Amino acid sequence: MDTHSVRFGLWRRGEIVAFVSLMATLAPTTGSAFDLFWNPQAAVKMRLDDNVRGSAVDPVRAWGFDNGAGVQLMAKSETWTSELSPRFNVRRFAIGDNLDADEYSVDFKNGLSRERWHADLDVRYAQDSTLTAEATETGVRNDVTYRDTVEVQPNISYQVNEKTNIQAAFAYDTVSFAKVPGASLIDYQYQQASLTLNRALDNSSRIFASPFVSEFVTQEVGGKTRTYGGQVGYTRAFSPTFEADMAVGFVSSEIRFREQQVGLVLTPSPHLVLVNVNKLASSSGPIVNASFRKKFDQGLATLAYSRQISPSARGSQSISDLISLSMRRDLSQRWWLNFNGTYEMRGAEGDRLISALSQDRTNVSGSVQYRLSEQLTVRGVYRHTMLDSGPGTRSVSMNGLFLELQYNGGLRPYLGGY
Repeated sequence: MDTHSVRFGLWRRGEIVAFVSLMATLAPTTGSAFDLFWNPQAAVKMRLDDNVRGSAVDPVRAWGFDNGAGVQLMAKSETWTSELSPRFNVRRFAIGDNLDADEYSVDFKNGLSRERWHADLDVRYAQDSTLTAEATETGVRNDVTYRDTVEVQPNISYQVNEKTNIQAAFAYDTVSFAKVPGASLIDYQYQQASLTLNRALDNSSRIFASPFVSEFVTQEVGGKTRTYGGQVGYTRAFSPTFEADMAVGFVSSEIRFREQQVGLVLTPSPHLVLVNVNKLASSSGPIVNASFRKKFDQGLATLAYSRQISPSARGSQSISDLISLSMRRDLSQRWWLNFNGTYEMRGAEGDRLISALSQDRTNVSGSVQYRLSEQLTVRGVYRHTMLDSGPGTRSVSMNGLFLELQYNGGLRPYLGGY
């Protein structure tokens, strides 16, 4: 482990300990009055997929069900709020093997306010499922495997004055996959620390600046990417019904990875072997975020563009240009329509250009929803996905139809609080 990793790891652990200590210091005493609430939730979804395994050569139709339930538990006082939300989902298909899944998650959110200070701590654990590959262009069967995710996100903000706010934030994610022969899924850890300065210019606009440092580690393949970057942004409400955000920045990364090379061993007799050689590469480039939101009398439309550079553990970075459009139309107090469309262009950025990172992805979905009552909603959704990895490859097309009944009981008091 190099000195950078030691310092970064010690700093991360020290920051979390300091944050937890601060939360304990600011926490209310046992005599503080608080209210308890709970919100039961459930959903039953019937689904029909024409290419459930994401295959370019052997699309398989399937129908099945997603049945899920959960509960939101909340404790709230004048200065703090805590939420605990356990959920589970059972997915069953009427075909084949290795597509069914039992998924569950637990979310914990804690917020604390003291005059000019505000602190949050979000923790999440989830075991869900994913295909062993995003798509496959060969006859190899694309099965479902399990994924474990742990997320810890503390942040603290200070209101300097009426117009200025400073926020320090940290994020730590670790993702691990159940080992499946032939799968290219790689466990990873990601951590990022940032400092954001917000400044209101007037009642309708503000600016911000945010430097950050992050580290992406894939220990099982010897990969590590250290990134330094920052961005500045501007937000303005041009009218009560139209607002826009714009942010530009720059990132620079140092990428450590392993590469297999052929080596010559002289003893006991000369022969060739494959050896892992540590390599170093670099990557840098601009990042952009822009969004425009327009409210209508009976709807909302949002147009957004982003350019992001993400680590890949392959000696290069994944660069993504994403354009999205979402629209909602309220037909009445009970009926409404939704449309969502995204087009993403992925490529490679850095000293080593990896063709496997290049892909165009199109997602289009439309839905109609009807509110049966205050607690019950029924929704029908159509979704189309197209993946294209460029010349010499086969595109992958996937279509899905979903019919879902949702129950949301709403926050309700429990035993009147304490």
